[in-house]
Amino acid sequence: MSECTTKCPSKSPCLKGILALGAIAGLIFFFVKKKKCNG
Repeated sequence: MSECTTKCPSKSPCLKGILALGAIAGLIFFFVKKKKCNG
């Protein structure tokens, strides 16, 4: 992941992909945690 950010400029699709994956992972983690609290 670090290699990708060093090789690509800040407005590249490469970095956008990393941010998108991070956001999706964050949402999944949030929902799993919420389910555990409710269940």
